[in-house]
Amino acid sequence: FAIEQLRWTGVATPWEKEYLHKDGRRVPVLLGVSLLDEPTGNCICFVLDQTERRGSELALRRSERLASMGRLAAGIGHEINNPIGGILMAAQFASKFQEDPALVKKALDDIVRNAERCGRIVKNVLKFAQDVPSERARADLNQVVLEARDLIQQYAEKRGARIELELAAELPPVVINPTELEQVIINLVGNAVQAGAPNIVVRTEAAAKGVCLVIRDDGPGIPREEAALLFDPFYTTRQEQGGMGLGLSIVHGIVKDHDGEIDFESEPGKGTTMTISLPPAPADD
Repeated sequence: FAIEQLRWTGVATPWEKEYLHKDGRRVPVLLGVSLLDEPTGNCICFVLDQTERRGSELALRRSERLASMGRLAAGIGHEINNPIGGILMAAQFASKFQEDPALVKKALDDIVRNAERCGRIVKNVLKFAQDVPSERARADLNQVVLEARDLIQQYAEKRGARIELELAAELPPVVINPTELEQVIINLVGNAVQAGAPNIVVRTEAAAKGVCLVIRDDGPGIPREEAALLFDPFYTTRQEQGGMGLGLSIVHGIVKDHDGEIDFESEPGKGTTMTISLPPAPADD
């Protein structure tokens, strides 16, 4: 092939090859040839040692793998942070009211639910890493909202925020992974709480093409210059508070993975409304 290239173009595309060094090492080299004088057929050949370049490429790939692992670890940490916080608050609550068996039982139930949620999150992450589709089934979105509210309510109340539910009656069922949709709701509500919104409304409603989940807050809103970057991975305005910029990108990925759409409206000083549209469950045969 190189000879044919040389004959027609005067320059052959360099190619890589490995040679065995006398000390037993395999040395990668780049070989090239160029025609100097067509009548005589004189050529110039070059051989370049590629050991250093190969080493740099290997180091770069290793660095990229470590960076990917770091991002994955940060994402897992971000998702588990909420249930871990719930476990901590429930344990503190049980310790404070240990003379009241009913309150202690409620706190212990919260600990169990949050611990089970941690396990489900890790299980889903492992499935994602193995490229295994998450398990989905027909579900009532209202029930998912109720369970998500129970998991985030103490966190919100501790920071002076109130969560109000407006759940539509006779909502069509959807095919979802309940744990993943809980993550979506908890992330969005948690963002509103962290932004300082005193009131958050979570609403469900039937729509022409499925079901809508709406989360509205009366917080500071999103500046216009940040709106275009809202769902970008690793973009955050709360870096000093430990924000990783993963919450909304994870939310976006989950919604898209459920064949849904997510949109938002926001005006600085007047709050934010997040709207998630999900397709209805197919009709039973």
